[in-house]
Amino acid sequence: MDLFGHLTLRTVTAAEIEDWSHGLRLGAVSVNNHRTSVGAFLTYGVRRGNIEANPVKAIDKVKAPNDSPEIAALMATLGLEWRKNALRHSFASFHLAKFEDAAALASQPGHTSTKLIFENYRESASPEEAELYWSIMPAGVPANVVRIGAA
Repeated sequence: MDLFGHLTLRTVTAAEIEDWSHGLRLGAVSVNNHRTSVGAFLTYGVRRGNIEANPVKAIDKVKAPNDSPEIAALMATLGLEWRKNALRHSFASFHLAKFEDAAALASQPGHTSTKLIFENYRESASPEEAELYWSIMPAGVPANVVRIGAA
C-alpha cells in the first residue's frame, strides 16, 4: 500500500481506496479480492479503536463483465446463456489444447499448481478446436496486433 504511505490510517478515504484499486488495472474479481484484503485490515483497525469506520464498506464491488445487465440482455436477445467465467474457462481450455503447457497456463490465472488445470480443462477442447479459437482475429487487423505464437 505504498500509495497510502503518506496518509495516516484515520485519513484514508473510500475514494482513495477506490482510485487505488482501479489503478491496479486488474479484472473485477482481483480488484474485489484486493479490496477485501484491505477491508479486513481496516476492520481490524475499527475493532482496535484506531479508526471509527471502515471506508471499504462504502465502496460497491466491481461487477465482472459477465455480471453486467448489458451482457445479460444481449445474451437473452440472442437466446444464449452466459455462464459464469465463460471467457476464463474458454481461454484455459483452448490454451491447454493448443500449447500443451499446463504449468504456463496455471500461472496466468494465478493458480499455484497444475491440479485445477488438469481437473477442469484437460480434454475439454480438441487441438483442432483450439486452432480455430486462436485464429480468431478481427477483420482488418491493425499492424500493432501480434498473433500469439508469432515470431
